[in-house]
Amino acid sequence: MVDEMEKDFQDYLKFYFSKEISLGRNRNGRTPYQFFLDGFLELEKEEDQQSKIS
Repeated sequence: MVDEMEKDFQDYLKFYFSKEISLGRNRNGRTPYQFFLDGFLELEKEEDQQSKIS
């Protein structure tokens, strides 16, 4: 029973983060995972620019 619930929960999380389009603020129709990756890539660009300045 608990194993089934865990599997269902994991399946839901995979769906939510990779397939479910979010209409939340500043998401612009991206999935939560895409939103995370875009933010991560933006952070890398900022750090790269700061290291070039120093």
